[in-house]
Amino acid sequence: MAAVIAMSLAALTVGMSGCVISQPVVGLAHTAIPDLHASPERLRDHVRVLSEGFLGRGFDQPQTLQSAADYIVAELAKSGVTAERQRFEVDGQGYENLIARFGPAQGTKPLLVMGAHYDSALTHEGVPTPGADDNASGVASLLGLARLLKQTTPGQPVELVFYTLEEPPNFRTDDMGSYRHALAPQQRDQPVRLMLSVAITATRREARAIHWLHWAGFTRTRATSSR
Repeated sequence: MAAVIAMSLAALTVGMSGCVISQPVVGLAHTAIPDLHASPERLRDHVRVLSEGFLGRGFDQPQTLQSAADYIVAELAKSGVTAERQRFEVDGQGYENLIARFGPAQGTKPLLVMGAHYDSALTHEGVPTPGADDNASGVASLLGLARLLKQTTPGQPVELVFYTLEEPPNFRTDDMGSYRHALAPQQRDQPVRLMLSVAITATRREARAIHWLHWAGFTRTRATSSR
């Protein structure tokens, strides 16, 4: 399922950034998207490493979170993609978002943002969870998308962002990684065309797969997907 999500996101990204999708999509010119393929095996490996090798990616385990971040950076580098580390502090502890950029670095075209959080939740008893579906699967999808985007040339700026601190107790606070990242385009006065947050892409039940969120100026809306 994550492979399908990665390829769909790649098609969406390329289509929205200048290459246009042929029929049956209405209203776009007849230009085919490059043939894109994501490896299901590689995506499963990412989920396994994050959920088993970095068990407990909660706010209270910053060293594990940092190790997971280092893994993501290393995997991006294998695809020829350099990640920027957006560091910030919460209660004296350092955390970081990871940002991979594609497309033109200069110009006036609006930004397309796709993000996935790499931290995981705690149970009500405070026990760490593997966070395989929520949200190692979303991280795997973005890593697959980064590999695919490296093979294309988006016509507009694209940021793939791996967020930290999206789970409670930071959820819906100014300390969320997505909130901290959303401030950056505002500060440099860069318009954002769309923000997609990718989560829970491995489930086979009907569940939330892509959320369109509003944090510090992002458009708030929500989409559901049947698996």
